[in-house]
Amino acid sequence: MIDLLTCIPVFAPLLGAVLVALCPPDQTGARRLLALLGPVLVLATAVAAALSFDAGVGGYQFETRFDWIPDHGLALRFGIDSLSLPMLLLSGVGGVCALLATGPSEARSKEHDVLLLLALTAVNGAFLSIGFFFFYLFAELTTLPKYLLIARWARRGASEQAPRVALQTTLYVLAGAMMLLAVMGLLTANATGPLDFDTGQAALASLDPELGLILYGIAAVAFGLWSGLWPLHSWAPPVYTTALGPTNVVFGGIVKFFGLYGLLRLGSALLPAAAAELAPVLLVFGALNILYGALAAMRQSDWNRVIAFASISHAGYTLIAISIGSSLTLVSAATLMLAHGLVSALGFVLSDELEWSTGTRDISRLGGLATSVPLLSVGFVMLAIAGSGLPGSLAFAGELMMFFGTWAHGTPVAQTVTVIAVFGVILSATYLFSALHSTFYGPARGLAAIAKPRPLPIAAAALLVLVTLTLGVFPRFVTDPSVSTQSSSLAERTPLAAAEVVR
Repeated sequence: MIDLLTCIPVFAPLLGAVLVALCPPDQTGARRLLALLGPVLVLATAVAAALSFDAGVGGYQFETRFDWIPDHGLALRFGIDSLSLPMLLLSGVGGVCALLATGPSEARSKEHDVLLLLALTAVNGAFLSIGFFFFYLFAELTTLPKYLLIARWARRGASEQAPRVALQTTLYVLAGAMMLLAVMGLLTANATGPLDFDTGQAALASLDPELGLILYGIAAVAFGLWSGLWPLHSWAPPVYTTALGPTNVVFGGIVKFFGLYGLLRLGSALLPAAAAELAPVLLVFGALNILYGALAAMRQSDWNRVIAFASISHAGYTLIAISIGSSLTLVSAATLMLAHGLVSALGFVLSDELEWSTGTRDISRLGGLATSVPLLSVGFVMLAIAGSGLPGSLAFAGELMMFFGTWAHGTPVAQTVTVIAVFGVILSATYLFSALHSTFYGPARGLAAIAKPRPLPIAAAALLVLVTLTLGVFPRFVTDPSVSTQSSSLAERTPLAAAEVVR
């Protein structure tokens, strides 16, 4: 059983990687077009899947199945549901923008593009996999491209520390992977069927509740390592300040959501009882991520470090939504992952162009640049609006649903966390608009733009802004499928979720 809407996103970037590898070295223009072909097809497929998605049908749609080890019931299944659809759209937009933002200097090499495309192949395989095992497998396949892209193609002035940073992040990721492998092995040993996200809860019906709680707690730590959540975040800021923009777009804007996405899948599809029991703990950590990330972002003078700590803060909103686990907050979680992925990608693209134009990302050395690089100033204004979750941005819709769903949970912990989350929005606006003013509208500090922004990265930023605003004005493009498919699968997780489904 094969459906092109789930095959193309996985195999188009892989085919692009092969074509780029076979392209003659002197054919730079042809190679760039071939590299763009795969992500463009992924984006087109994501849009087609969203338009074709039947919001009245629950579960996975457009399923593709390959029997891998049939004697043991292990099959590779790809499908699209309410959670994978936003992530597929994020991968399509992010992949196109990463290739557009790749500069003409040392990054314009065949190997660089091949590694990016291989990473995107694994990304789409992970998000579209219906089985826990293949989600884990594809997520792990991004480790080698990530290491090589960080270690080999570092930004100017960071080449000496790049191998150390690449090794550090790889060790963090592998530590999380080993923990997940242990969790998956114990779950498989206690399951009566495959650990698929659509049938795995029934297969684990006889699992001891205490063991399930322990395994979910271990998995939460592992996924926290993957997503760089506080206090497991120390690998993330060095990566984002060392790697080039395209690498940060793919790994900082897309791959970092493997952890949150996996935690959502595990809690909603495989271990809902354990997820509900640990919800208060995760709620507290979500609030701490919001506060820590925002306060740390205020103290940064490098735009990439501002974006890095902002992503930690924003991840707290998604973690809170996942912790509540009601139908409304899981719609919010899917929306927030897409929104914050687009914001992070936009920030990394713009920060790279700022460094290209001025030679630095240091906010303390910049000022009054709005007249010399007006396109960049407009882009950073949109970044501040979208990153602060102001009305008209997709983050506004996601955060609003999270606020309502978390407050409606009714417990003192949930309502206290809601207040902290609202305060976090104020903090986000504070550090983003403060950095924006200092860079573009504050007094000039003697450092003027020395080069015009490049057209293709500006086109990438424009695409990210367009998608963010379009989905911000019409969020039902994301939320409508989520409502129909999440309500049935979550009705038994908590009393609140059941009540919401009935209503």
